[in-house]
Amino acid sequence: MADPFAVGLAAIDAVMRKPVLYTGGGLVSAPITAIYSDTSGAPFNGPGNTVRQVSFEIEQSALPQRPRKNDVIERAGVRWKANDITDRDDIGRWVVVVVK
Repeated sequence: MADPFAVGLAAIDAVMRKPVLYTGGGLVSAPITAIYSDTSGAPFNGPGNTVRQVSFEIEQSALPQRPRKNDVIERAGVRWKANDITDRDDIGRWVVVVVK
């Protein structure tokens, strides 16, 4: 019997993973796939207290090295720089929070 978690993850990947260009860790504008996310960021007090958090979920096997701060991800002509990286070893991914 197939692992339901693996089946679910594959279904999400099939719909959500899109091509991006990655520069960092020895790669220069290398095509990989990633899941793009644009969500509400953590709330804070003060004027203009609305913030967005943009991230990319990247398979660990897609890159030769762990992402680093200031690596570049290009999607739809927009260049983003890595700002924070979370290791998701439980699913074999990195979640890379980015800034323009």
